[in-house]
Amino acid sequence: MSLLNRILSMCKAYAYMEPMIINSTIDHLKYGATGELLCQNIRNEWLYSNVTSRDESVFQFCNVREKYFNDILSLKDPFVNAKQFSNNQLPFSFADSRSLCEQPDSLDSEFSANPGRFSLTEILIDDNGQESTEIRAEFEWGQETIETIRNVNTKMFDSLEPAEQEMFMSRVGKRKVLPHVVESETSLEKACMVFLCDGYTELPYHNDRREVFRFHRKLAPYKITFAAPLLNAKKADELRQLSIYLGLSLKKSGVSTLITPYLAKKSLESQFTDSDCLGIPYIAVLNESTLEDGILGLRSIETTLETLSCVLRHILYAFNSYIGFWCIIPLISKAFVILFGREVFKEKIHVANLTSYVELLIKNY
Repeated sequence: MSLLNRILSMCKAYAYMEPMIINSTIDHLKYGATGELLCQNIRNEWLYSNVTSRDESVFQFCNVREKYFNDILSLKDPFVNAKQFSNNQLPFSFADSRSLCEQPDSLDSEFSANPGRFSLTEILIDDNGQESTEIRAEFEWGQETIETIRNVNTKMFDSLEPAEQEMFMSRVGKRKVLPHVVESETSLEKACMVFLCDGYTELPYHNDRREVFRFHRKLAPYKITFAAPLLNAKKADELRQLSIYLGLSLKKSGVSTLITPYLAKKSLESQFTDSDCLGIPYIAVLNESTLEDGILGLRSIETTLETLSCVLRHILYAFNSYIGFWCIIPLISKAFVILFGREVFKEKIHVANLTSYVELLIKNY
């Protein structure tokens, strides 16, 4: 089976997406539950990177292209509003995140598991003098174009009547000019497919290999789930109730959490495998002693280790309050795990601190 077919098979098995084929061609992509969450996270990070955190003002709009013969006319009303909000001064930008995504930057390499696969082509100039370049991703089956960037300049206004051109005139300082346009085009479906292919990994597993998805924690559909070893029915039920309680706390804090029905009903190894296949970055590992002392382990998909740390409260306090010696503690702990780490080591976290700690891990890039 080819690599692409293995990726598509895993996408279908874990409810990411499935290509719908009509007349031997892919008509559209059908997304499952995890695929919808992945798309939502990609869009949220795209909006943050290209709208919320930009130096200049970026205004969102929806391009209803079928109403206009010229794409620039779809910007007429948003442009008038933007001029009003910006005191008629350039620069400002527009972002369309509901049809084609037009953006000044790309998310691909920032969130990729393998940034080296992305490259920028040479600048091409067409017969009309328009410059363009493409961002491409290199996969085993060849290159895929992820994003196209065009330097449209002022040419898109040439076909407009003088009265319509006047509507787009803006100021740079005291000069009145037509805006120079740089257009970037991609699509949410394309971005989702790229991150799925990029996140697909085959890891050694005993004498074989197993397939997993490894996403940046900002993009992962679920940030955390729960696991517990096989126990008697009473203890297992108590741990399931605890996982529901902790999961609700995480969800209320905006942390996407998967609560599985087979907690303490399958082996830990099997639970870890299912979580890794879904690309979940963290697993809160409960056990019988958790019910007595409130301590649980936290496993990371990046290291597949449960690291040893008995000073969590001090670490959190240091991160939030100090710059100095105490900030070195987490680095020492991490270095210790990298050097001596094995699955028997656990990062011991009190259940009362789980939500704040996971929030810290996810928000800290």
